[in-house]
Amino acid sequence: MGYAIASQAHAAKQIAKVSNFSGDVVIKSDARFTKISRVGQPLNARDFIQTRDGQVDVVFEDGAVMKVRPYTNASVSEKDEEPGFLIKSKKAVRRITCFVGELRFKSGGSNRKNYLQMLRMMRQMLRKTH
Repeated sequence: MGYAIASQAHAAKQIAKVSNFSGDVVIKSDARFTKISRVGQPLNARDFIQTRDGQVDVVFEDGAVMKVRPYTNASVSEKDEEPGFLIKSKKAVRRITCFVGELRFKSGGSNRKNYLQMLRMMRQMLRKTH
């Protein structure tokens, strides 16, 4: 019984759901890959989205919308960040990272801070190998 309680404490929190999709789209949650097969499929904090020839629209609980285009790898994270030297209290933060590809994001109606990162690491790594 203690094991079930511990696993629930570490369970990923649902932060969004699929509102539309087409083609081949996969969500990586922890070490598990799940192909998107229906509207309403959940997206959890710290999940990765990988599109091949597909695309997906995701709606967050605060009404924010993310549109992930074909051949894109991205991750989504939401959490309350701890206070630091300049920050005196916890603040709600959403971080979206696009490793390669294209996505569009429209913020929602919450006080959550949104940070978008575009990383070019994959392109730089590919250039070095060719």
